[in-house]
Amino acid sequence: MCAMSRGSFLGVLLMLGGMLSLRAQPAIRAELDQGVFRYDSTQAYLELYTAVEAASLRFLPRAEGPGFVARLSLELEIFKGPERVLEDRWRLEVPVDSLEQLRAGQQVLDVYRFLLPPGAYQLRLWVRDEADPTDRRQLLERDLLVPDFAQPLPRSSTLLLAGRIERSEETGHRFYRNGLLIYPNPSALFGSTLNTLYYYVELYHLDRTPRLASGEYEALVYLSEANSERALEAYTRRQMRAVRPVDVLVGGFDVGGLPTGVYVLHVAALDPDRRPVIIASRRVYVYNPDVRPPQVAADQAPERDFASSVFARMDEHELQRSFEYANPIATENERRTFRRLRDIEEKRRFLYEFWLRRDPDPATPLNEAYQEYMNRVRYVNERYSTKNREGWRTDRGRIYLKYGPPNTIQPYYHNPDTVPYEIWEYYNIPGEGPGMFVFADKMGFGEFQLIHSTVSGEVKSADWQREVRRSVSNNPPY
Repeated sequence: MCAMSRGSFLGVLLMLGGMLSLRAQPAIRAELDQGVFRYDSTQAYLELYTAVEAASLRFLPRAEGPGFVARLSLELEIFKGPERVLEDRWRLEVPVDSLEQLRAGQQVLDVYRFLLPPGAYQLRLWVRDEADPTDRRQLLERDLLVPDFAQPLPRSSTLLLAGRIERSEETGHRFYRNGLLIYPNPSALFGSTLNTLYYYVELYHLDRTPRLASGEYEALVYLSEANSERALEAYTRRQMRAVRPVDVLVGGFDVGGLPTGVYVLHVAALDPDRRPVIIASRRVYVYNPDVRPPQVAADQAPERDFASSVFARMDEHELQRSFEYANPIATENERRTFRRLRDIEEKRRFLYEFWLRRDPDPATPLNEAYQEYMNRVRYVNERYSTKNREGWRTDRGRIYLKYGPPNTIQPYYHNPDTVPYEIWEYYNIPGEGPGMFVFADKMGFGEFQLIHSTVSGEVKSADWQREVRRSVSNNPPY
């Protein structure tokens, strides 16, 4: 493994807001993000972005000359299973002429570059303020999935979120990339004092896609609410672009008028039939306390369509079953709401509105989201049902329902040293990016359990490779 560059000794301060008070000294507050890009046939190019809140640092008088300085110590370890494949440490020095220069929301930004071959890794980064007398350190941990960009398949880099992007010819600048200075925003928090959400993404191998033989594709960029795929009309952009081996999409949205909430930024390359060839997405947090969410008038409710919907005719058993099917994609608030409902008409209307919120095109009589999801239910029941459990109740069924069909499935059924297991890879999960799932049949009865995932909220095991190894206790009975 190769570390391409250490963190620079001089930290970069990104101004985001008004004055702050440095009287109280909280524990250090740091955020971490990463970018993964194509490099060559054997390795990918990675960048780690750190942002440390300036108000959580101790600025001390300089030993020589006027001004103040804060010093950070960073220690990085990257593991592949039990093996440590990269270890490094570096320091950042952040000088200021006066404490009055510091502003609220100001962050100390840094980037660290290195190369890794494709695979699943675990990353640990310790960040420490060297002037903190209590020696408090913040540990930042991430699962890191490095895809194989050498395969001639349409893929994207990480969809980067930035607080500022500007054109530049400063090729030696630490945040320089493809003629741009990209100042990352690892927190993914926008609004209030940071109104413009900037994005950057690289698209690969579009020229090897038969569906784009015309030489053009449509670039679609839009924001949606977190629990919906429906584009927000005021935050949607379309552009026809030439097909290239590598294409770069860069831009921004003013989110100063969005209500506080969680959103998803989507970037898609569409073929002439407007089918997606590449999709990349990231979860975005917007904080605008002075923006009130829009109120939907009662006469705008979709009353006329409810009566003709399939939900209006469901009995109690069908309603319960229908929501159990949808449970993998429901929010916790939606689950609580449905459990509290007692009236059958309330349940019918709840399910109708549940799927209406996810309908990508409410203007059409067909709810494409519901139709596609029920196709998934039928598929997992046919493919993953066991003697004791229907497919939608299994781990593989739940993941398929929640995230859709994986881009690749790697089966490992006949290795005498391991139990049967599968690795599912997703090139893009909305709000997450690349994701990996490992399912193992530990008992040998065809019951594949999820034992590890790189996706937030799913089960994780840093030692999943050891879990799939055979032992006397987990050999299946023959």
